[in-house]
Amino acid sequence: MTPEGYVEMGKRFASKAIGLIQGAGAGTLKQESAEPQPGDGGKNGPKKTPLLLGPNDRPLPGGKAPAGQAPQAARNTKGSPPVGSNILKLPEALQKRTKFLNPEFGYYQPTEMDASKKKPLLIFLHGLSGRGNDIQRVIDRYGKPALFGHAEKHKLPVLMPQCALGANGDGWWQPADLDLLLLYLAKTKNIDKNRIYLAGFSMGAFGAWSWAIERPQTFAAVVPVAGGGDPNRVGVLRNVAIWVFHGAKDTRVPMSRSQVLVDALKKAGSKNVKFTVDPNMAHSMAPFGDPKLYEWIVQQKK
Repeated sequence: MTPEGYVEMGKRFASKAIGLIQGAGAGTLKQESAEPQPGDGGKNGPKKTPLLLGPNDRPLPGGKAPAGQAPQAARNTKGSPPVGSNILKLPEALQKRTKFLNPEFGYYQPTEMDASKKKPLLIFLHGLSGRGNDIQRVIDRYGKPALFGHAEKHKLPVLMPQCALGANGDGWWQPADLDLLLLYLAKTKNIDKNRIYLAGFSMGAFGAWSWAIERPQTFAAVVPVAGGGDPNRVGVLRNVAIWVFHGAKDTRVPMSRSQVLVDALKKAGSKNVKFTVDPNMAHSMAPFGDPKLYEWIVQQKK
């Protein structure tokens, strides 16, 4: 599928999500807490080619930071930012190739890491209400304090992009956009291609399923929380370690959206999928506060 095809798929997803929110009635759902239950696309998709992160990787224009361009420190809006938390920016040449991606992105590097050694990477995709052009808002809401705190303990750098809004108020996670971002980061940071982890909440969990399906050889582990995807295509992830979370009381995205994917993975022969259902949890990011999740993540390798 071409980048334009990804965009069209994203527009269909976003349109259905917005329709769900509007259809709930005024005052029933608020964008800050409501997350979508989008469609999942067709059965036929792009070839399952790996995202190359090695020395023979395809060249990217602007793959190196421009001379003299230093990372922008995270703005101090709610107390001191976490140590190692920076706001970085894609080079202009790459910005022009993205559709729904804020060129600024958050990158958290734990303290006392040896720059000469390869590092793991956790990529976190936010939910619907995180869309826009203010990456600091995403960092403050989704990164502080729990996620970055656990990342610091386990010496796990975190990439936190932001899905941008289009001219019509649409916007959805695009695998093609995220490919560009990850390839750029792999060229500017010393990333271990065997320890790249992908996580997402709600819209971000839909994005995580979608991106992982397109790149089943890229991620050592995937953690979708309160999301969904296409059960007809998820079988390509049968060899990937996946820990799925969903709340039984979730009325935003029904738990069945995760269940059907887990069932499809097991039917495809997966022995690497875990499914945790919290009987008392609604639409929540609570799993990202569990220390056991990060202990499991850092044990995973390709």
